[in-house]
Amino acid sequence: MNKDNINEIIWAHSQWKSHLRKAIDMQSSHLNVADAGNDKKCSFGKWLMSVEAHRLANHDELVEIHHNFHQQAAQILQIALDGHQHVAHEAIALGSPFNKLTAELVNMISALDAA
Repeated sequence: MNKDNINEIIWAHSQWKSHLRKAIDMQSSHLNVADAGNDKKCSFGKWLMSVEAHRLANHDELVEIHHNFHQQAAQILQIALDGHQHVAHEAIALGSPFNKLTAELVNMISALDAA
């Protein structure tokens, strides 16, 4: 994986908070909950299934964190689509589990550049 791919993946996963905020405010989304929760649908999830990715020392941890990230995004999207704006905003707030998980995932992806 090259630096451009890593930067693209970081940007895409960092944008989830923006997508969720928009879904919360509009109570609608171009994403559906099932797709949001599918960690194998995004380009990074597909790459994580590759032979190259399986060679990473922290592959299992990265897969788990990426999976948890998508599961939480899907849960928050569902809350937003159900009209629970306050709860959904709290779920993406600074210091929230989703916010911390996003930072952890981005840091792990960034570290791939040094690997």
